[in-house]
This record gives sequence, C-alpha cells and structure tokens, in this order.
Amino acid sequence: GLHGISAKQGFIIRPLLFLYRNEIAEYARENRIPFREEVCSVLADEIVTRYYYQKGAVIASFRDDADVAKAKLVLTNHSEYLSILQPVAGKKPIVR
Repeated sequence: GLHGISAKQGFIIRPLLFLYRNEIAEYARENRIPFREEVCSVLADEIVTRYYYQKGAVIASFRDDADVAKAKLVLTNHSEYLSILQPVAGKKPIVR
C-alpha cells in the first residue's frame, strides 16, 4: 500500500525526516552550524517526495529546471516562438 518514505532504506538514512525546515534552521542557528540554502533545497525535495510522491516530485523539479524556464520564455515571446517554427534554409520540412 501507499506509505511515506521510511527514515532508513538500505544504506540511506534520513535522520531529520520528521523535522520541519524552520526547526532545522533554528537548531543550526542555536548551535552555530552554517545553514545553507542547498540544505533547504534537499529538504524541500524530500518533503515533496514524502507527501506528493512521484507526481509532486516531477512538478517540483520543474521549478528549478533551466530548460523549462527557457521554454516558458519562448512560449511567452510570440516572435521567437514563430521563428523556431520556421523551416531551416536548405532543409526539407518533415511532412507526415
């Protein structure tokens, strides 16, 4: 059946799985441990995976995907979009 990610899977151990980001940040601040945004990114991915499984992980991966960002820019720029659709000089268009 469906269940969340376990704290231990083979060699992978997730000791902070039960904590929220703000709790980890507070602990790091209190203990003078450098807290980096990369840690937050990993934690966010872990939380997304835990709660939303595959669909949520895919949707969340689009957030920081450079190709998706470029596609959004092209789709909002009408002239660039149309220029991409034009055939390349000397190339025969594919007709199906």
